[in-house]
Amino acid sequence: MMCLNDSNSKVNLQALVTMHQVTPILAPSFPPPVLTTCIPKVAHNLAASSRDLHDKALDILDTMIEVIEPSMLLQAFAQQTQHAAPKVRPDMTKKLSQLVERTQGKPKQLQLHAVPALIALVDSLSAGGNSAGGINIRPAVQELALTLNEKYDHQLMEVAGSKLQPRSQKVLKELLESK
Repeated sequence: MMCLNDSNSKVNLQALVTMHQVTPILAPSFPPPVLTTCIPKVAHNLAASSRDLHDKALDILDTMIEVIEPSMLLQAFAQQTQHAAPKVRPDMTKKLSQLVERTQGKPKQLQLHAVPALIALVDSLSAGGNSAGGINIRPAVQELALTLNEKYDHQLMEVAGSKLQPRSQKVLKELLESK
């Protein structure tokens, strides 16, 4: 896994290609500690200046979303959405939204991981942080908010609103109302 962040972009790309090939095969046996170690290393490549590295990292995350039980990925994806480099956050927010969409009957998991990630993102938007690494993050945050709102039967304001400051509540309301 060390090669997933190698300073040599050719080595890094080869490691990502290999990871993409083995993920569908090994996914059923990935223990959670491997995922929590692997996902940040893959996500780190989303900030790469090389388009190949960025695209291959997206491919790996897409494959993980397809083949791994969503509840095993939620925590790691949510953590990356909140704490990764600003340039990584828009892509990870979109991937978290896709993961939330695939999550079936796990409101506790969403409440523990996805909702706090959304709250942190909405708080940053309300503080004037519409961009991350020069990339507008608002559309990705809106996508996540709308996806969570669907999962909560259009009751997301009730679920998350009490945890938000009034200014952030207004931002969340705007995100949910403007499509």
